[in-house]
Amino acid sequence: MPNHYHFLIYTEGKSNNISNFMKSIQISYARYFNRRYSHSGHVFQGAYKNKPINDPIYMQKIIYYIKQNPVRDKLVNNPNDWPYSG
Repeated sequence: MPNHYHFLIYTEGKSNNISNFMKSIQISYARYFNRRYSHSGHVFQGAYKNKPINDPIYMQKIIYYIKQNPVRDKLVNNPNDWPYSG
């Protein structure tokens, strides 16, 4: 997506690992972006959202939502055509 991204991350139990991972990604990307575009300061607006998924049906809905995001925004016709999906 041009203005945001989605990660679906599995972790064992409750931990601070996701917070550390997201912090690392955002700092690394901000450094890259600022160097590449001679920019300074924040690249992302606001903090990331972290939502636990404990239900398999809800998990399927989230996966569908993420895969359909570029289709809804008319970036591709088929979710399999989106190059940044895995």
